[in-house]
Amino acid sequence: MAPIPPPRVVMFECYSTLIDSRAGWRALFDPMLAGKGAAVDADEFYGEFHRFRQADLTGPFRPFADILRRSLARALEARGLPYAAADGEAAVAAVGGFRPFPEVVPALRRLQGRFRLGILSNIDGAMMAETLRTLEVPFDHLVLSHRVGVYKPDPAIFAAAQQELGCAPADILHVAAGLWSDLRPARAMGWRRVWIDRRGEPDDPQAQPYHRLPDLAGLPELLGV
Repeated sequence: MAPIPPPRVVMFECYSTLIDSRAGWRALFDPMLAGKGAAVDADEFYGEFHRFRQADLTGPFRPFADILRRSLARALEARGLPYAAADGEAAVAAVGGFRPFPEVVPALRRLQGRFRLGILSNIDGAMMAETLRTLEVPFDHLVLSHRVGVYKPDPAIFAAAQQELGCAPADILHVAAGLWSDLRPARAMGWRRVWIDRRGEPDDPQAQPYHRLPDLAGLPELLGV
């Protein structure tokens, strides 16, 4: 793999790129659904929960914890299953305990000190504080939705990141699994892009051009590290 011109800043989507959120949600939903007597596949239920959450992210701004509670309630109700307040609190509490993909921390350690590293995320500060402990590497920039008042893919949070980073768009590399949430708006900003395609999905012309990797293990080599 030929290295690309090095950026000044490498920004990351956190969940689904650095953190294996699908596995974390499945670990929560499996016993929750079983406890409700529901014969529902946790991956299928996660997809429904995720769609409700995406819809809420494009609506009026509300705290991310409230979006999790509301999205879970709607996903359960769509299946004719009861929602209890304890379900929502379990969802909120679970996020900070989600674990990184196995290759993430070694890759971040190779990048540390070579580039400024940052995270652009929809989660709130309390959840992020827990997540950062699992990533083990310090980040120079944290751009979080609750500080900006909008969620990705709103262009305003990318503009806020651009202002904080203080460098030209072409000096920013955004690394993300999310096409709709991250790579399309990053393209509109003029940032360079790496798509972490863990699931073998089709290309997205609205996010191209980008470099495509199956996981984070190849990112240091792509950056010449």
